Amino acid sequence: MARTGTMIADGPALARARAGGRSDAGELLDVDAFGIGEWRFATAAGAAVEVLDPPPVFRLPRSRRWLSGVINVHGAPVPLFDPAVLLGVRAVAQRKVMVFDVAGGRAGLLVDGLPRRLRLAPVQAAARPPDLPSVVTEAIVGRLASEPPWILLDMPTLLANLGRSARL
Repeated sequence: MARTGTMIADGPALARARAGGRSDAGELLDVDAFGIGEWRFATAAGAAVEVLDPPPVFRLPRSRRWLSGVINVHGAPVPLFDPAVLLGVRAVAQRKVMVFDVAGGRAGLLVDGLPRRLRLAPVQAAARPPDLPSVVTEAIVGRLASEPPWILLDMPTLLANLGRSARL
């Protein structure tokens, strides 16, 4: 996946999604969509700098279970988060690692299968799902039109929240 230089694309459609407004006809967002168990999430297209098969994981003692550990990406240590554990859902066998640039380096997120590039319209934001942990709900910036809807995430916020809450 190509890097766009920003983690969440700017533009009127996304601004309305963040504000909970309906998109005008024809305004679409390019997103990278991925599943985690029964949950459907998306982030701005190109936010992930690469997608990898899961490499060996070096576990960290006394860390939260959803911080899988550290992986080696091109010689650099990268924390790897497993949102399936955080969400309490069953992961699929064919998982991938989406790697994102974050403040101070990179972070990896285990997702179910290959992310898909979609072009969808943002829609009126619904109430945040009550069964998602706050580290996830704080990163929700909107919903995308489909049934069931994709939840649009601000990935820098999500990864920062996961990093902060991974510390015991």
